[in-house]
This record gives sequence, structure tokens and C-alpha cells, in this order.
Amino acid sequence: MKVIRSCKQIGIDIRDRVKCTVRRLSGMEPWIFRDVHSPILRLGIGDGAWRVAPHAIRQGGIVYSVGVGKDIGFDLEMISRYGAELHAFDPTPISQRWLETQQLPAGFHFHSIGLGSQDGVVRFELPRNHGISFTSDPEMLQEPSKQTCIGHVCRLESLLQKLQHSRINLLKIDIEGAEYHIIDDLINSADRIDQLLLEFHHRMLGTRDAVNLTRNAIQRLRSAGYRVFDVSPRGIEVGFLGPRTAST
Repeated sequence: MKVIRSCKQIGIDIRDRVKCTVRRLSGMEPWIFRDVHSPILRLGIGDGAWRVAPHAIRQGGIVYSVGVGKDIGFDLEMISRYGAELHAFDPTPISQRWLETQQLPAGFHFHSIGLGSQDGVVRFELPRNHGISFTSDPEMLQEPSKQTCIGHVCRLESLLQKLQHSRINLLKIDIEGAEYHIIDDLINSADRIDQLLLEFHHRMLGTRDAVNLTRNAIQRLRSAGYRVFDVSPRGIEVGFLGPRTAST
């Protein structure tokens, strides 16, 4: 199976790859290479699309989609194609209000909880140049935010216990910079995750030190047995196979 793309999407991908290469050559983007070669399938549209390794997706598998915003195209395709039991997580009010207006299939389960490095309540802030994407990491704010809210977050292990899941077939995470704080939990749960899709947000800081955050996070995930199977044309979405999946 190959990536299915329209002519317009091919042009966008070429543009994004060129931009990403320029950033890498200037030291503002990490060089990330695939560890394993896998067929790739793009699900969703535009910036809300994600690229998956279809051979590692089970029919009816458990999928966690962390960070919803106002785009669930990927989530709906996971349900329609694979009959996934999809659990979406987002504690921010914009996302919650938007979801209330949507007709959702039976396989879509929404939780107004975020993923964090602790169980508790945290402050979320909306950067001035963002429309819907709140961050719980104050270091990601380069200027005062235009909106704040308070939301509940849980560690990954707490979510697994709460929902009584022993294994996640696919875990997608887009949490605006807070991903750097949960790498330990992703490592500790490595044997329970078949496939991990993770968006890195070093560009929010725009420094070479921020690039090292992403580089170090990927190195640590690889040390725990995760293997990179895909890097998006934009260079910031990275697909990993979990240790058990990568070894089969």
C-alpha cells in the first residue's frame, strides 16, 4: 500500500520538504532518518492529516487521539477504515464546544482531559498567533497569551487505568510543546503502544536549543525500543513503531 495523494497534495509536500531541508541545513530543524521502512497511509486532510503504518493497525483496536482542536478527520477515518475504538482527549473549551456541534459515530469517545506529566489541574494558554491550539507549557509562549483556561490532565498510565486498557494500538499526540514533558511516560509504557504518532513543537521556540529538545526526545524513544518509520514532509510529525511491533 502506498501513500495516496492528490496532485495538489504532492505539490504541498514538495514545498514542505524543501522548506524543511533549508531549516535543517541552517540548524533550525533536526535531521531525522527512518529506522525501518514501512508502507504508509495518509489519513485526514491538510494540517490535520497523519501518516500511519497500516500493517501495524488492528481492526477494532484501541486508539488514543490526544489533542483534538477542531479537526477529527483523522479520527473518523480510523473509525471508518479500521473500526477503531477511538478515545479523543482535549481539555480546552474551544475544542469541547466545537465537538458538541458535531455528529459523532458510536466508536468516537470524547474525554475532556489532557495528557500531562502529572495528574491534576493545569493552566492552558492560547498563543496570540494560534487560533485553537492551547499549550500547558509556559515556555512555549513567546508573548502574552490571548486566552487562558484551566483543565484537567492525567499521566498516560492513569488514563490506561481509568479506561481499563492494557494496550494501545495507536497513540497520536499533538499537545503544543507539552510532549517533551511526557517522554518518560512514553518510555515506561513502550511495550503497551504498538504505534506512536507524535508532533514536535520546537518551532514554537524557534531556537537551536529547542531543536535539541526534539533531537534528544527522539534519541530517548529510540533507546527505549521505538523505531522511526516515517517523518512527515513538514518534518515535525514523526511516526514510531513500538518495541514489540518493530521487532515483528
